Amino acid sequence: MAYRPPWMLKEQKRPNNRKKSRYERHSHEVGCCKESLAMKALHGRPLPSWIRSYARCGQVDDMDGKDLCIVTDLGDIFIQIKSSEEGREKYLKKGKRDYPVEVVIIRQGFSLDLIGRLILHAAGRLRAALYRQGARPKSA
Repeated sequence: MAYRPPWMLKEQKRPNNRKKSRYERHSHEVGCCKESLAMKALHGRPLPSWIRSYARCGQVDDMDGKDLCIVTDLGDIFIQIKSSEEGREKYLKKGKRDYPVEVVIIRQGFSLDLIGRLILHAAGRLRAALYRQGARPKSA
């Protein structure tokens, strides 16, 4: 085989050092803001007895499509937060997940009370689906 310079080899690609575009940065900031709103909406709110705790997911889980983890008596369920119907459709097109996840759309101007109700309603649907699949409550 003849010598080929590194730029001709497909497996040796140069690292992508470009900065994120303005749109990508904006989308990331909007996502972080919506996740913070979700946490504020749940904080200090009376939660159903079947919710043990909740937390924001870490960066690895966030890349896997999990924004909020809710620990219930039937196991962990996840909430993915989106700001538009288009984002929801894009997320759902990626296929079925191996974990229970529900998408909640938080639009501009939603009150904390409404956001909290949306999240708890989505969590209740996921918990009901887990129960139908045969999961049974674990003692606290």
